Amino acid sequence: MRDIIRTQIIQAIERIENRKTVNENILPVAIGEQPEGCFQIDLVKIQEKDKNSDSKEIILTFLKNEQFVELEIVSLQKPAWIALKLMDLQLETKTEYRKDGLCHTFVRPKIRASE
Repeated sequence: MRDIIRTQIIQAIERIENRKTVNENILPVAIGEQPEGCFQIDLVKIQEKDKNSDSKEIILTFLKNEQFVELEIVSLQKPAWIALKLMDLQLETKTEYRKDGLCHTFVRPKIRASE
């Protein structure tokens, strides 16, 4: 009985450690020089590592909490929710389907016309 409990505890710890590693790898990464504010997030790679990851939550958390000039989102297709949600956040998108077969969506703050 102790061996079974010990095995279950070890497995639970391993799952927690694995989840920590996955969570550390889901944040957008800076591209180029840090002060420029350009980031990229590869949802294809994230979802290969963790099928339960919520791309909407990952992206919205970043967009609401970080200062950035541009965020490139790499995915299999343009997230259906993104256009409507980003209008609320005063952001705009441009989407390209590239030769790599992936969708590259670029998110930028809307430029306001000067008064």
